[in-house]
Amino acid sequence: SDARETKRLLDYFSQLSSLPEMTPDKHITSTTRTLIDAPELFNELAPLRDIDPTVLHYALYQSDALDLIMPGALLGLPGDITYDGPTIGEVLDTTRVIERDGTRYVPLSIIATRKNTSATTSEVHLDSACGFIPPNQADAFLRDYGGKDGSDLFSIDTYYVYQREFYRCHACTLWRNFVDSERSNEDQIASVAITDYVWESSYGRSQIDEVSSFCNPSQQLVAYLNLTQGECGTWVNDGGEVICRSESSASGRQLIIREDYLLDYLKHNKVLLCRGEYFEITSHRERQRMWISSIRNKDGSNVYKLSDYQRFDYDPNRSI
Repeated sequence: SDARETKRLLDYFSQLSSLPEMTPDKHITSTTRTLIDAPELFNELAPLRDIDPTVLHYALYQSDALDLIMPGALLGLPGDITYDGPTIGEVLDTTRVIERDGTRYVPLSIIATRKNTSATTSEVHLDSACGFIPPNQADAFLRDYGGKDGSDLFSIDTYYVYQREFYRCHACTLWRNFVDSERSNEDQIASVAITDYVWESSYGRSQIDEVSSFCNPSQQLVAYLNLTQGECGTWVNDGGEVICRSESSASGRQLIIREDYLLDYLKHNKVLLCRGEYFEITSHRERQRMWISSIRNKDGSNVYKLSDYQRFDYDPNRSI
């Protein structure tokens, strides 16, 4: 049987050798070359970058107290009252500045969830992110922006970009060009202050401790403040001072920046700090969901708009 198989193969290759020669000029009728721009090329190659060797164990700053990430003012909120625009504005005003070792910081991003925070509250959740906007666009932002929903202008993740490539390597430039090419006209109303480093495409609020995820300051902030990456999720200036850092705790994670440096950036660039937020509070009987936009005025006061509000009966057996 081996001899027969060998003869069959020899006959097959003999037939191939008798075929007419396949030359490009005789068999290719036309050739068209199309340039692939950098964003498209990056999007095609990105799935190959499926593990980040620069973050084998990225030890973020671990807060000592369980409640350090979730703003303390949110922990005692009763879940059985109605949160209208003015009420939620008063609550969020208490989350705008925090202190670490006597230094004032501003959270540029917060995603935090705590359960059983009071006798009437079974869960509190806050998802907040910042951007920058010219003063003459403030009214338009409050009018048109609908609050943070996971696909809005403040929800830009950097999956496929290695952490140590921010903002110094070509891959990060390609990613930035791709993101900009995908942004709608509505998204151009503000520039983001943060980018999400998410090394799992299925990241969600229930997976805070299951994926490598944190935030980086935006390229504009890094360039203006001349920051470089330090250790444990920190960004430092030329003098080695920690200006911006990621924090994590049992509640969630956040990115904070020194208030004095942020105010200097706002003043020099003649922009205001704007925020997109999603806030949710659940009692033992019902859930309230709020989508909020806000502007920080030059005097430090905040203007809020409750873009959308939902209230419905709570079923503990139903997933979010």
